[in-house]
This record gives sequence, C-alpha cells and structure tokens, in this order.
Amino acid sequence: MERFEEWKTPSELVGAPRKIYRRAKLEARGHILHAVNQNGTEGTLMTHVMYESNLSWNVMMDELHFLASKGLVEIVQNPKRGAYEGWGAKTIRTNPGRKICKLTEKGIACLRAYSEFRSAVAADEREEKW
Repeated sequence: MERFEEWKTPSELVGAPRKIYRRAKLEARGHILHAVNQNGTEGTLMTHVMYESNLSWNVMMDELHFLASKGLVEIVQNPKRGAYEGWGAKTIRTNPGRKICKLTEKGIACLRAYSEFRSAVAADEREEKW
C-alpha cells in the first residue's frame, strides 16, 4: 500500500502555476474609457460602465472621478424622460434621475491613443481584443 506523503493543491496536480492577474490602473482606466464609448455621443449608464469594465462599484467610481477631473469624461444627469424605449424584450426604462457618462473630445483622443498603443504592444490576438 502506497503512503500519501504530501498534500497538493489542484493546480499543482495539473502542473499549472498559481497566478493571480491584477490589472494596472492604466489598463482599468482604458477599459472604463472603452465602456463609456460604447453608446457614442448618447452616453452610458454608470452600471453599464461598471459591468463592461469588470470593476467593483467603488473602484469604478474612484477611477471615473479621476478621469472626470482630468477632463476625459463628463458625468451628467440623464436628459431623457422616464419613458419606455424600444419594443419587446429590448424595452429599456430610462430614469431621468440616473447619471450617465460621456467622453469628451480629449477622452476620445486619449482612447484612440490607448487603443493604438495596446494593439502595438499586444503579444497575441487574444490581448488585442477588449
């Protein structure tokens, strides 16, 4: 009968190294700019930015206020009335009290430069995608 000598984690059994991936602030800010740009000039709801950039609410708000202080993003009240838009399952209830984010001209230029930089230094095709 064999004797079990040492406990191994599942990643050690497979042979994969344990690695935790953390994004740099620059990368997180680039993802926020990209998320804000999703709806173009109409602006994007704050929760949509949070989910699209894959950040927690507090981290996203800190970074968003930083970008706003640099003049890259505008945070404004939703100008639309509380009406239903669209038909069927795509119907969205807009709330006039919610805040939306819009990119400024400076933000668009910064996002364009970040995208060019990202595509220039990407090691493979997977990294080029958002």
